[in-house]
Amino acid sequence: MLKAPHRALGFALVFLTRIPLPLEIEYDDALPARASVFFPLVGLILGVLLIFLDYLFRLFMPLPVAAVLLLISYIYLTGGLHLDGLLDTMDGLFSGRSGEEMQSIMRDSVNGSFANITAVLYLLLKFTIFWQLAGSWRLPGLIFFPVLSRFFMVVAMYRSPVAEGSSLASSFGKNYPRVYLMLAAVVPLLVGSLLWLAALMPRYIFLLQFLSGLLVLYVISRVIITRLGGLTGDVYGTINEVTEVVILLILILFQG
Repeated sequence: MLKAPHRALGFALVFLTRIPLPLEIEYDDALPARASVFFPLVGLILGVLLIFLDYLFRLFMPLPVAAVLLLISYIYLTGGLHLDGLLDTMDGLFSGRSGEEMQSIMRDSVNGSFANITAVLYLLLKFTIFWQLAGSWRLPGLIFFPVLSRFFMVVAMYRSPVAEGSSLASSFGKNYPRVYLMLAAVVPLLVGSLLWLAALMPRYIFLLQFLSGLLVLYVISRVIITRLGGLTGDVYGTINEVTEVVILLILILFQG
């Protein structure tokens, strides 16, 4: 089972967010993989913070302005970690270079043209979603999307090989235990069940979100594995960002 769960949770919070913690975390090589069990729980913490901020912003601001402030807050809460992974992946993927050169481009701290274009379009899309997500599905949607997207990162760690030379992905994804995946699934299953039992969202929406997220995960993994032979830390971030948008778009399409 999971050793020192408080350390693993602390590492997950420090790694995935900029939420300050009044403690020092003793690092060991197995800690990142153990911490990934808590990724969906960190997503739930972020979702609760988003609900609070969304209520606060909409109390004093018109909805478009509140949506911008919510997006900015979310980026700052996460430190733009996964967004940076998405931008680096787009630079590498559309460079037309070989696998090694593609990884080198992805590691480059300077954003290229494809990263800049992706940043503008992606943030515009997410702002529009935060603006248009309305009615009774807004609250459960904002709580659930960061939970489920971070669970799909754990699925990627479990089922997909790691690219050679990717130290970050290796610390999470090599020989990933199945029990960690099962433990990570507890929070999304519990949150989804509670939202359904509270009649805040129908079951078919959860099913569509889950299946759509799996499809996104499969497509991104296949494309990257074909080019690099495995996934990198940047690709995990890409999976998180793209599944977030897809999960939210399902709500927009069916909210009526």
